[in-house]
Amino acid sequence: MGKQITFNTIDVAIPLGISFFTFKLIHYLVDSYHGKQLPGSYGQFLLFMFFFPILPSGPIERWQNFVQQAKDFHCFKWEYIFDGASRILIGLFKKLVLADTLAIYSDKLHVIGFGSTVYWIAAYSYA
Repeated sequence: MGKQITFNTIDVAIPLGISFFTFKLIHYLVDSYHGKQLPGSYGQFLLFMFFFPILPSGPIERWQNFVQQAKDFHCFKWEYIFDGASRILIGLFKKLVLADTLAIYSDKLHVIGFGSTVYWIAAYSYA
């Protein structure tokens, strides 16, 4: 028989989303190099790089848009907390009351196998 090849795992922690940070940094550096933007302060740069709510939203945020919004934000307002909390509570109600209740019935509808109307109801209630 031939030699058995073994691979040792490297004990290195690789952060998730490293490509996201890399692309954001490249965007910042290229725009700074070409003079399309004025570099911000160190704090603004760190806020731009590590602002996590942008991660799941899709395309990479442009520095120009981000720094303008950061400059426009002047102070904390309680109405922001109440607005966010009300949205969270409405979403929680929809999930716990509506979605979980309909999920019980939608799981059973596809087994019954009536007509297309029942399948449409099952698809809508499942979604």
